[in-house]
Amino acid sequence: MPVKYELKDLLDIVDWNENLSIIERDSRSLGYALGLSMLKILIEREEFVWLVLFEPLSVLRTNLKMVGLHLEELLQRENFYIFDIYGSVTKIKRNLPHIYQVKGDITGISFVAKYMEIASSALSETLRNLGVEEIERVWTLGFLDSSVGRLFDNPVEIYKRMWLLKYSPRIRLPIKDIRSIIIYNSSEFPKLESFIYDVSDYVLESFVVGENELKHLIVVSKSKRPELENLVLEYLFDGGEGVD
Repeated sequence: MPVKYELKDLLDIVDWNENLSIIERDSRSLGYALGLSMLKILIEREEFVWLVLFEPLSVLRTNLKMVGLHLEELLQRENFYIFDIYGSVTKIKRNLPHIYQVKGDITGISFVAKYMEIASSALSETLRNLGVEEIERVWTLGFLDSSVGRLFDNPVEIYKRMWLLKYSPRIRLPIKDIRSIIIYNSSEFPKLESFIYDVSDYVLESFVVGENELKHLIVVSKSKRPELENLVLEYLFDGGEGVD
């Protein structure tokens, strides 16, 4: 029997340096909308958010509007940054603040080293702008679908190496706590599923059931908290207000 669980409480299960993944089992299940709603809560709480973007910026702009967020307004904030992987690979220049791109030859594994440089530079700039030497907590957010496979010849290896950079001393020393949310469409790019499952402390799998009247369900398939294991949640997406 599905139970009620507030979205903010679902987000709050993620603790110190932990990772939460939302795996979409069906594109109609709106797992990406759940991730966007979590982003909205983080912004409202004035948390630092680094969004790693594998899709066109125009797609993100449209999707953000679903939860009442506007890209240009977010980019004016000092706590929201985008690492534009799509624009880097396709050589699309951005004239917007707080969007970082990898420059030059970024084919193959060389991309990962240059991505590390950009992430380190962005962190240094943030610390300098804030006048501090460290940040208490940063959330990283990434939406993974077939875009990853189209951008690189060896996407699985590159994504794995990108992910492991969060544990690099150059990133970890100034940041005490890095919490991550991954929104992953398993049907569009199944090759990453085992890796994502392994690195996640919590996995929420989103489904739709029914024919005439669809129900959107979340199953907690992996959890560090025994009381959440195999919990089934039903939710209504209504602009990011919560999970019912």
